[in-house]
Amino acid sequence: MKNLLLIILFASSSNFIKAQDTLTMRSGENIIVKIIEVGSSEVKYKKIDNLNGPSFSILKSEVSMIQYENGSKDVFKEEMKIKQKSGVQSSSKDLSEIVTKIKRVRLAIFAAGALLMLYLTYNH
Repeated sequence: MKNLLLIILFASSSNFIKAQDTLTMRSGENIIVKIIEVGSSEVKYKKIDNLNGPSFSILKSEVSMIQYENGSKDVFKEEMKIKQKSGVQSSSKDLSEIVTKIKRVRLAIFAAGALLMLYLTYNH
């Protein structure tokens, strides 16, 4: 009878632990929480020991994975962060190349206009 009681107690406690969300940080730390919202740049959650308490938020770049109570997972790869940074750098590089091309085109248009003015002045 004592063993049956222990088995029932263990089974009910394991369901309680599984019924929560888990944040896995890039540092390797696991935090048991209740996820409220996953935004574009941050994750909002409540601490499991105080669900009626305040909400907390953490940057998505600090989170490597969220495992939800239903077993599904969201994995956030660090490569996304690197791609975003390199994307910004390449866009500013692309922008400077575009500005240089615009300056060249403006100079070519100015030179063509000056040649046209000279042609019209001396031929009429």
